Amino acid sequence: MKKSTDRKDRPTKRTRQIQRQEEIYRCLLAQYNLPQLTEKFPSVREIRTSFRCGQAAATQALNRLAEHYHFKRTPRGKSRLSLDFSNADRKFSWNDFLYQKRECSIYFLQDVAFCWQPIVEAYNREHPNRPIRSQLVCHVEEFRQLMAESAIDLLLLPNHPALVGMRKGLQFFKELTPLAKSLKRQNYYESMFLYDGSGHLRGIAPALVPKLMFYNHCAGRLPENGLKMKELPTVLKNIKQQHPELLYAAVVDSYLDFFANCGLDPAVSLTNGFSDIASWKKQVEISRRLYQEKLVPSVCDLVNYGYHFFADGQAAMMELYYSKIPRFVENGYIDFSLPPRAPGVAYHVISEVLGICQGSIQYEQAWDFIEYVLQPRIQQLLLSRMNAFSILRGLRPLHMAESVYDRVEPMLRQAVRRNSDNIMTPQLFRCFESGMDSLIKYGGSTEHFLKDFQMQYKLLQERSVI
Repeated sequence: MKKSTDRKDRPTKRTRQIQRQEEIYRCLLAQYNLPQLTEKFPSVREIRTSFRCGQAAATQALNRLAEHYHFKRTPRGKSRLSLDFSNADRKFSWNDFLYQKRECSIYFLQDVAFCWQPIVEAYNREHPNRPIRSQLVCHVEEFRQLMAESAIDLLLLPNHPALVGMRKGLQFFKELTPLAKSLKRQNYYESMFLYDGSGHLRGIAPALVPKLMFYNHCAGRLPENGLKMKELPTVLKNIKQQHPELLYAAVVDSYLDFFANCGLDPAVSLTNGFSDIASWKKQVEISRRLYQEKLVPSVCDLVNYGYHFFADGQAAMMELYYSKIPRFVENGYIDFSLPPRAPGVAYHVISEVLGICQGSIQYEQAWDFIEYVLQPRIQQLLLSRMNAFSILRGLRPLHMAESVYDRVEPMLRQAVRRNSDNIMTPQLFRCFESGMDSLIKYGGSTEHFLKDFQMQYKLLQERSVI
């Protein structure tokens, strides 16, 4: 009776064959130094000799390699089948061998790990057989090195004018156009979709962060629907007259934002050779007067983007991204309005950029993760860790007051991505900001400033940075 029970517990012949084929397949991956192979993979006969197995097991293991790496099999007799790299159906890349055994990976900066690590962990709990490996990066230069080595599947990039130049129009991301076609576009804000210069979808914004005009009691009661740009100088003068103890009436942390609000985009002006020079002169003169009357500081005089001026009560208004100071709004210390805009100028939003790298070899799983992030319950999980707005229309973050959401949501429907985000490398950003500082504080020619800016742009184009 015991003998009969032992026989039942023993694996069947078919099971043993599958186990043996799997063992040979894994040993082949581990035993051979694949990058040093020249043309031919070991034949069936050589595999049989090395592993002392039958022809069926050796052939099946070799067939799995052929299917896995998409190479064409070349018959050389009944027991001599090999893989001919020179006649492959696709261009051979050693990176396929080097990284095929690694898990799907996502890389993000260390300062957003608090927001994104719970998302990765939730995905891994729901997909225990194919988890995603998360890696933290401390410096932008590490991104460049990792992408050069094709060691990244998914990448989460910060969207900031000083860093966006690394993207070069999102060209190192694989195209995601089929993803957009599979979604119900009416359920998402249009600014979620990130396109390259050719109009191809390359990435998505996993959340949206708009800029708002925050103000304290010194500014009185600003309209909730936002100030008009032409009204801004008058409003700032009235604030300074009524509250002379203020160091500044308002703080603007970037000239780039100010000119974008006026309808002037450096990306557009560069392409048309600054044919709109009269508009630039007008706005530069307005900025100079605001500085001379001590209504706003120059950017070079700001510390920590002017946050301390506003937090210490030395300024009445400050344009800042909502993610920076939500607690002030919740505690009732300040209120907000939509930023001042010239007629017909759209609002803009920022966000991280999530995409699949060109060197990804776990493309299908990376695609699955992006679709996973788009789910409403995952959006709520992400928003619970960060102060932002969902890319899904009508999805209010649970921690956000309904009154706050109702005032910002119409802005999200009108928001767009800035054209300048595709060209503003760190060099160009510094050139623009320092040039404007010089014009405002020390005078000079607007034409000369814009000519220098355009020269820097052409130099970066020649070096293929842009």
